[in-house]
Amino acid sequence: MPKTLVLILIAFIIASCGAEYLETNPDRVDMMHSSPTFRGQFYVGSDDTHHFFIEKWKYRKDRKFKVNKEILKVHNEIPLKSDEIPLWPLNPDKGNVEEFGETTTRKLYKDNS
Repeated sequence: MPKTLVLILIAFIIASCGAEYLETNPDRVDMMHSSPTFRGQFYVGSDDTHHFFIEKWKYRKDRKFKVNKEILKVHNEIPLKSDEIPLWPLNPDKGNVEEFGETTTRKLYKDNS
């Protein structure tokens, strides 16, 4: 019984480590991915100090990261985990898209469809 409890505890610790958001620079937000397994990048909200994002992939684990508010401007912040807003690194010609924010290198756009 104690071995089972230890194994469950280890599995829980490993699983919870994957839920952490890694701090990164704002250039990560405007990264372009050409892989067919890339499902998109999403803004998931902000707290007092950071903006939080998720990169979703078809065959690999989603990547969670955060960027300090002092170096990335988001025009209309939402509370953390209240929604997932799909982002576009470029202003597409079509669709219901509006400016979302700015990094040091370019403007970001969100999909309103």
